[in-house]
Amino acid sequence: MLLKKQKSWTTRPYEDGDEEKIIKLFEDVFGKPMGISESQKHWNWEFKENPVDNKYINLAVDGDEIVGQYAVLPLRMWINGKEKLGSLSLDTMVHPDYRGQGMFTTMAEELYDILAEDGVVLTYGFPNENSIHGFTKYLDWKEIFKIPLYARPIDFDKSAKMMFGEGVKKSLASFFSKKIYDVRHTPKKVSSPYHIEKIRSFSPEFDELSKVSDGISVIRDSEYLNWRFTDKPEFDYTKISITKDGNLEGYAVLFVKEYSDNDIGFIVDMNTKHRNNETAELLLSECVRRADRLDCDILSYITPNDGRYSKALKRYGFLKVDPEKFPQDIFFGVRSNAGESPLIFNEEKWYISWADTDLV
Repeated sequence: MLLKKQKSWTTRPYEDGDEEKIIKLFEDVFGKPMGISESQKHWNWEFKENPVDNKYINLAVDGDEIVGQYAVLPLRMWINGKEKLGSLSLDTMVHPDYRGQGMFTTMAEELYDILAEDGVVLTYGFPNENSIHGFTKYLDWKEIFKIPLYARPIDFDKSAKMMFGEGVKKSLASFFSKKIYDVRHTPKKVSSPYHIEKIRSFSPEFDELSKVSDGISVIRDSEYLNWRFTDKPEFDYTKISITKDGNLEGYAVLFVKEYSDNDIGFIVDMNTKHRNNETAELLLSECVRRADRLDCDILSYITPNDGRYSKALKRYGFLKVDPEKFPQDIFFGVRSNAGESPLIFNEEKWYISWADTDLV
């Protein structure tokens, strides 16, 4: 049992072999494994197998014990037309016996100095309701926007409860929405010259889709896509591609996870060549069809801020949802590490999907 000690800890960077104690700290702090049911494989995937072969992990230690961590995941990004290194903040933790001693701020500030020296120009993340205040007040983060979340009812009773609450309003919404959706939003069948199929992995052909935005986004080439969706342990993502006359036109990634007694489908990522709305309609249609077969209650999608697929979302009955109604708080914030352009704080510049979070 760790005992609270005043300022008995020091900080240092990660060293090979620390992962066992880092994992123990994670499980002690959060009361669950790092992955769905297993920690070591998840840690190896996240930090050892990341395509960007740098580990940015700062630790607080007290004797032989690791009692705190601030870590970011380095990622290749397009930032205003140029390839640069950015990073995702994740797995921030302080042992309960050491809270209130400035550990979180100390670890983060030291790591930000290292990131700046290495040319990692920004750090973004999705702090929860308990930590967003600390990031913005003490670490020069800016909360950029509430995530633009859309949802499509699949099981109308359960989805109406989530979106409208209990009572008459929920019951009426459930009944009439079912009738309307059956008529107006039936999934569209794919026909020639288009072809949709389930894929096991992403070939180099997908590299041509790597630049999803002219503003700010993670580079989605085949190396990243395979690391993120093919190699991640314990996550059985449904990956589908769409071709037209044999030529790749886009892809979508689907995952189902239980939240608060609801089986929620996530369109984790979707990308089309030239941001084509017709292609997006066909991919969304296929996602709706598969979500129904997977017994989802609701299908969710984070849409980019440029509104590129707004017509397709409307066609298949996706409704904008207040993020506060979703089972998990969704805050998005950014920090400049190296005097990067103020454009990184412009919400219209960012392309975000569920894939950019560490939630799914």
